[in-house]
Amino acid sequence: MFHGTKDRTINPKVSVVVYEALKKYHKEVQLYMLEGADHGGSEFFSDKVLDIMEAFLQRMVSAS
Repeated sequence: MFHGTKDRTINPKVSVVVYEALKKYHKEVQLYMLEGADHGGSEFFSDKVLDIMEAFLQRMVSAS
């Protein structure tokens, strides 16, 4: 999960609640708070974020 710390559409705390609920049920989940990012934007398409997404998708495909 990725959430901007300056999101004015959905409070970042919502992602924390969802993250904690998923962890409670032992789901594979990671939460990345993107410092200064709003709701969407170029921060969500940085090389670092895309690398994290790609690694997650590869793990999910390998596990199935």
